[in-house]
Amino acid sequence: MQRGETAKAQLAYQELLVLSPKDAQLHNNYALVLSRKNDPKAVDVASQAQALSPNDPHVNDTLGWLLVNNGEVKRGLTFLRKS
Repeated sequence: MQRGETAKAQLAYQELLVLSPKDAQLHNNYALVLSRKNDPKAVDVASQAQALSPNDPHVNDTLGWLLVNNGEVKRGLTFLRKS
């Protein structure tokens, strides 16, 4: 993902999530990859990460910014404040 290879990163995260479906960081990073591809599923994946780890500041930050960028400012700010 850091090299800009979002397609490869997306496939890698999909495979990893099959092996570790309850890993909040994997969901969080996958949501970031999806957001870079402007995939609307990014918010759903970030929400899954937040449900798995509701107090993780990185997870709350990701979900918050995705919501703000999708026009859900008030809801997004709730998560950004938690982060």
